[in-house]
Amino acid sequence: MKKLLIQVLGVHEGNIVDIQNNQILGKHSGAFQYTIGQRHQLGLSGGPWFVTSIDIDNNIVYIAHQNNISSNLYSNSLVAHNPNWFVETNNKSTIQCQAQVRYRQEPVNCVVCFENKQLKVNFDEPIRAVAKGQSIVFYNKEQMLGGAIIA
Repeated sequence: MKKLLIQVLGVHEGNIVDIQNNQILGKHSGAFQYTIGQRHQLGLSGGPWFVTSIDIDNNIVYIAHQNNISSNLYSNSLVAHNPNWFVETNNKSTIQCQAQVRYRQEPVNCVVCFENKQLKVNFDEPIRAVAKGQSIVFYNKEQMLGGAIIA
């Protein structure tokens, strides 16, 4: 898939920038190849480095050293859209449940607030690597309640 995307989109070299001091630490061949929280295959020494944000419009991948990630990589809340529920929500204004934003992440307690056609999700504790365009999945213990796309 990656080879196909490179073939279709072309290789567009961009900068890998340390978010702490705005210093260019390296080059990449397309920001679309990275994801928030990624730490492998960055091609940089002196790590571990983590991707903290991606600027697709300017083709820049922002990174932070492990010692500096706390404020850049963790979130207390997020907004999601296009929810798909497997249970009846009964037009509630809020739901208390657990949520997961990464495959191997343990679900975290949260409150989901319904705002227009979007969801505002507030976590009981900061969670790592919330990435726009990825899924958030909601649970009540072992039961999957539904999911949405992170905005």
